[in-house]
Amino acid sequence: MATKSTTRKSAGSTKATNAKATSAKATTSTSATAPADRLAEMAIDALYISVGASVLAFQRAQVQRVELTKAIEQRVAEGRKQFADMTKAASTTAEGQLSKLDERTSVLEARFDEMLEGLQTRLPKPAAELLGQARSAAKTTRGQVRELLNIA
Repeated sequence: MATKSTTRKSAGSTKATNAKATSAKATTSTSATAPADRLAEMAIDALYISVGASVLAFQRAQVQRVELTKAIEQRVAEGRKQFADMTKAASTTAEGQLSKLDERTSVLEARFDEMLEGLQTRLPKPAAELLGQARSAAKTTRGQVRELLNIA
């Protein structure tokens, strides 16, 4: 019986020793896992921060893209308007110059017709008729040119 009691005592002390060892391991494990858990939490936080920063950077890039698109569209519209204004001004100027040219040409034509009429009266009849036909053809041609240029 003494042996049983000793065995019980030693089994009891083994249990106590095991409990102390488990307690020490738990303390060591808790103190060892606390930095690991903390490190894991910090890694997760860093991941969340980097994802958030990436999303913000992407959104900022999108806003800049939209702003740049608007600015380019505005400049293109302004350029088109300027081109239209310049074309209209050039057209108006060209029409004005063409009208002046037509007036001056008409004056020259009138003088030239007077000279040819005087010459036609002094020419023999067949030559005068030929000159009359040439003047008529020239007058028709001038009318056609004016129609093409939209002056008349």
